[in-house]
Amino acid sequence: MLALTGLIWLGTVAFNLVYTIGDIYVLFIPAYLVAVLWLAIGVAAIAQALTKIPSPRLAAFTPLALTLTFLALPIWSGVTHFRTTNRSWNWDERSRWEVILPWTPPADAVLVSNDRNDIMPMWYLQYVEHKRPDLLGLFPLITPDYPAIGQVLDLALSTGRPVYLVKMMPGIDIKVETKPDYNQLWQVLGPAVTSEPAYPRDIRLGDAVKLVGYDLSVRSPRPGEGLHVSLYWEPLRPLDAEYHSFVHLVDATSQPVIQSDHQPGGVFYPSTLWQPGEQLRDEHTLWKAEDIPPGVYRLLVGLYALAADGSLQPLGEPVVAGEVAVKDTIQTEPGTISHPATANFDGQIELLGYDTARQPGKLAVTLYWRTLQPPAEDYAVFVHLLDPQGPIVAQHDGQPQNGAYPTSVWDIGEVVADEHVLDLPADLPPGSYRLRVGWYLPATGDRLPVVGGGDSVELQVPD
Repeated sequence: MLALTGLIWLGTVAFNLVYTIGDIYVLFIPAYLVAVLWLAIGVAAIAQALTKIPSPRLAAFTPLALTLTFLALPIWSGVTHFRTTNRSWNWDERSRWEVILPWTPPADAVLVSNDRNDIMPMWYLQYVEHKRPDLLGLFPLITPDYPAIGQVLDLALSTGRPVYLVKMMPGIDIKVETKPDYNQLWQVLGPAVTSEPAYPRDIRLGDAVKLVGYDLSVRSPRPGEGLHVSLYWEPLRPLDAEYHSFVHLVDATSQPVIQSDHQPGGVFYPSTLWQPGEQLRDEHTLWKAEDIPPGVYRLLVGLYALAADGSLQPLGEPVVAGEVAVKDTIQTEPGTISHPATANFDGQIELLGYDTARQPGKLAVTLYWRTLQPPAEDYAVFVHLLDPQGPIVAQHDGQPQNGAYPTSVWDIGEVVADEHVLDLPADLPPGSYRLRVGWYLPATGDRLPVVGGGDSVELQVPD
């Protein structure tokens, strides 16, 4: 008996110590029953021994008293805790589903949860009482092909049927877009990512995650105005840690002025459940501070995990995803331009004209630009000085205002004065020279085309 019950107790306890589920206490019941059996056998053995007391009266009374004493504890516990342990009145789940099923969701809907226990009451009502057999309940590991909630949601959406979550799942919005519906359901409207980000990027954090791009709620926030940043992540491989993401707004000295850190996906869709190749939208709200001065700031983005000792374990190196300009006002009037000119670069940037100024050994060229369509990339300007025969004799390349005002922070209708200083050769002879001006993307060298033909414009240098 000891060998049989001992193996039951040891096997039950050993299994439960490594089987981590929320209601593991229920699985310890067999171990408690074995322990109670052992107690009963022990009490019986002691009572049997007490029957051998020389005094016949004590031999008859003592075993009975011992047995009643041991029975007193469970009897007292049962009486005092009966209202707590009696679950016959607990009809909460049935009542909830009896409210849901007659009215919502629509016919042939798919109901999804991350926990099979949420779906079991519906299955009981469907298969036993034949209520709403048109509905389909799904959860992770309903088959081995769908081990995680993300794959279950992909399956549900692929059916084309209405999809609902059976409970609120904070963090799942990184995967799918949802809205609350009636009777405690949340409608799944579709994937969280349905279009390309306004600011596309292709930046890898180690070999694990790619930053596809980001969106801004406001292109150029005013001091004190909130800024919402949406990051688009794409896992490149399964992740073995629950990562936190951060967005830091850093100034020219690389000092953070404001930041946002959180765990994307929360507890319902942490990074350990992310699927390689899917795109996820991670929302950050940065600030509503009055003391952030106007200027251009960089967006520093990264991921990190928390170690057991509380230290941070970064995933690759933080990356500069782009820039944000905090602006009091936006300049929309160019003022006086010495040499008006017109050129439209790809419908994004318009040339209004230019000024030139001679300096010893140098030629300063100030170009005046207007934003037609706010660029998502940081383009660079090239200014070439051409001699009468055509060869380049001097040039200057660089982002506007020596890199201090990149095109990704320009606003529609904004006018930007942009100076470029060309170093002239010491032996440059007098003559009639021209300027060739255009835009290109530094990462690829691709030039912005000019509407009407070409990828640059030529301007005359005054004598």
